[in-house]
Amino acid sequence: MRKFMIAAALVLGVSAAFAGDSDALKAVMKAKTYAEASQLLQSNLSSMTSAAEKAKAYNKLATLALAEFNDKNLAMQTAAMTKQTFTKADSLAMYDAAYNATKAAVECAKYDNEPNEKGKVAPKFTKSLGPNVANARIQLLNAGQWAASNNDNENLVKYWGALTETHNNPLFESTKATEDPNAGLVAYYAAVYADRTGKTDLAEKYVAVAASDTAKIAGDAKAFQLTLAARGLKTQADSLAYVEKVKGMIEKDPTNEAAMQALSNMYYSMNKTTELLQLLDGMIQKNPDNYFGWAMKGQTLMNQEAKAEKPNWDETINCYKHALKLQPDNVAVLTLTGAVLNQKASGIVNDKNAQTALYNEAKGYLEHAQQLDPNQEQAKWAYYLYSTYYQLNDPKAKELESLLKK
Repeated sequence: MRKFMIAAALVLGVSAAFAGDSDALKAVMKAKTYAEASQLLQSNLSSMTSAAEKAKAYNKLATLALAEFNDKNLAMQTAAMTKQTFTKADSLAMYDAAYNATKAAVECAKYDNEPNEKGKVAPKFTKSLGPNVANARIQLLNAGQWAASNNDNENLVKYWGALTETHNNPLFESTKATEDPNAGLVAYYAAVYADRTGKTDLAEKYVAVAASDTAKIAGDAKAFQLTLAARGLKTQADSLAYVEKVKGMIEKDPTNEAAMQALSNMYYSMNKTTELLQLLDGMIQKNPDNYFGWAMKGQTLMNQEAKAEKPNWDETINCYKHALKLQPDNVAVLTLTGAVLNQKASGIVNDKNAQTALYNEAKGYLEHAQQLDPNQEQAKWAYYLYSTYYQLNDPKAKELESLLKK
């Protein structure tokens, strides 16, 4: 019985090895246009007997799309030289052909690089197909701009999304250097327009690429990434999911300051003081000149001490002073520093000199805030300055009474 089974396996193996193209593949290979070949391939892909057949079919599809692109591209150049009209429909057909060739080439390479029946990887089409299609694919840069100029958001996402998804594909290595300078911008605008067309999953996918780019757009991309993540926060579960998503962004990019600030704000709103202080301490440890870290830590500690039976304001004051070294004219922090110094002074008993010294220190910060923001548009400093003047028996307190009534 064992010999019979081995013999049968050998016969089957020989049969498969010498078998010709399947009927499904033959049908695709006879197609004359991309549309015909694409329809046949989608209908018969599961009937093809191997990865090699699928690679051959997609190579045919890419070749037909590439031929259509070349025809339209030549027609466009001819129209430009002869001052004839190259219509919107012609442009759409040309750019769609570049897109179709790109997508088909990627599928061809996927199957072409799978192990054959002997377990070896021996691609037949990738080497020649890649450079040919790469020259058409790079036109998707122009395609996205053309779509934008025609208010065609759907096709902008389609063309620039395809560029973004295939940017690091080795199949298109020959043109990678050409598109590298624009890769971040392309990914960012693909994300923005994907969001506008209701494709949130694609927006999140593309903006993640833009956020990792070294170009200046990375900052805008990170901010947009957080905007997408924060959408629709209604329940506690939504907030917790948002926290995990933002933490994931920080794990991928520990330098993502925007994500750290967003997470800090979320922890603050959720009253997760322990987690917030741990995050802020980490930010300050990595960068002692992190203004946000110092200011947010000061505010967090201020709120914490305000609830304490015996508050200790020293660390809060220290944090605010660090923040002011980095932004000395920040009216909000000047006001809060003066307010906390005022609070510390009011808690001193039996030491008039120390108390007066703190009130005078508070006065300096609050008067600076007054000079910078006389109309209290940035911070409400008047009450704290009035209180300080009052404690110091300063006649200027009377001058502020009218301002307090506003």
